[in-house]
This record gives sequence, C-alpha cells and structure tokens, in this order.
Amino acid sequence: MTQQRLRLLVLPEDSGVDGFATIKTVVRHLLEYIEPNGVLWKDEGRDHEWIDPRTREELTLVHAAAWKVERPSDPALIEQKRDLKRAVVTHLLLHETFDGQRKPIGFVFFHHDGDDAWSSHTNCTLCQQFRDFLLELEQTVRAVINRDERLQSDDPDTVVGRALSRLFPVEPHWSVEAWLLGKSERARTLCVEKHHGLHDGPNAWWQISRAELEERSQPKKSCLKDCNNLALARVFDAKGAYGESPSFTALADSVLGCQDLLDALHDVATGV
Repeated sequence: MTQQRLRLLVLPEDSGVDGFATIKTVVRHLLEYIEPNGVLWKDEGRDHEWIDPRTREELTLVHAAAWKVERPSDPALIEQKRDLKRAVVTHLLLHETFDGQRKPIGFVFFHHDGDDAWSSHTNCTLCQQFRDFLLELEQTVRAVINRDERLQSDDPDTVVGRALSRLFPVEPHWSVEAWLLGKSERARTLCVEKHHGLHDGPNAWWQISRAELEERSQPKKSCLKDCNNLALARVFDAKGAYGESPSFTALADSVLGCQDLLDALHDVATGV
C-alpha cells in the first residue's frame, strides 16, 4: 500500500452538514492554486487524505469551537477543550518515513469566523482568544516533544515552531461568506434562481470586492444567507481572492510560509 504523504485535518466552525465540505473546498482551491500540478481533487486515499472529524471514531467527540471556552466551570467543557488540543497536537506531530527520511504528514486547517472587520483584527476579542488558544497548543506540543525522543533535537524551539507552522488558521472576516460572495457571478445566479433576482443590482453583496465585504457587518445577511456556501465554494477563485481579500491572503501566506506543506504538496504532485 502506498504511504500517505499528506493528511489534511479540517476543523470547521460550522458543525452543519456542509460545514466541513465548504472549508475543505476553499482550502483545496488554495492548494491547487499554490501547486497547480497537484492531484488533490482525485485519487484521495492513495497518497493523501482529507480528514472530516465527524467520520473518525477517535475524533467524533472533538468540538472545533471548544477553544472558545476560557475558564469554564463545567467539567464537560474542560474535557472538550482538552480533547480538541490533544487531537490537534497529535495530528501536527504525525510523521512517516520515506526512503529512510522521516517527514511530517499531518497538517491542520482550523476555521473560525473573525466576527469583526478585518481592519480591527489585531484588537478583535475573538481573534485574541484564538491566539491565546494557540499559546496553549504550543505548551502542549512542547510537553509531547519532551516525552518523545523521536521528536527531540538540539533545538527544541525549532521543532515546536515547525510543528505549529503546520497549523493554518482559516480566519475570514467578518465570516466565510465574505470570501464566497465577493465578485461572485455564481452568487448572482443563485439570487436569480432562488429570489427571482430581487436583490441583484450595483450594491448587491456579490458586486462588492472581498476587501470591502470584510469591512461590512455580517455578510450572512445577504439573501443567500449561509445556505449556499458549498455551491459558492465549488467555484471559489483562490487566485482572484489572493491579494484582494486580506484575511484570505493571510491564510495563503501562512501556507506559502510552511516548507513542510510545500514539500508534501510537491511530493504528491510528482508522485515522489
């Protein structure tokens, strides 16, 4: 059996039926843009895998939103957050040996909506809470590395930093609808199909740039709400969004800055 070179764990904020598929599809378009020769849309399971936590017995109790719990009094909530940290760190530290060389294969795309304008993201309460959660993850990664000789090196800080670089916050502002609606002809078509075009016009949500949408309050207020996100994600233009959407660009830059993922994408694309 061919060893998997790439295992992509997607943790969507939305636990609804299309939550995983929507974020996975957006991320897939991004990775295909970065590595256009990749095969991330076919042959899944041969050398790469997208992981939906709802379909894995060991992950079914993982709640992606559990990180928002700061100092809960409910022991069940404390346990949920602990389960989440354990699942993320375990995945980040997955390795396989290829031709005698041990390589990381686990990468995590962690989605949460910013629920604020991009211009306020440095002071956004929710974003700060997520950064605090990342610090907790760092502590957990460091503790695991200290217990596992296979992960230790002369510079543990480098090992920890490299592991955390394999986690990518998917943090759209205000929400993922800002990415999906902006300059989307598909969104206009859906309005025509579902609402007879009553909401179309020069000021319609889909006529606005993604950058401007990230400053507008609640793109979910469009007539399409969040019921058509997967349909919009399927035609998402990662190339067009890169540079136009500040929060999507931040995600893309974090991927481009992770040499482990770039190497894995190349290996999958070339069949190494």
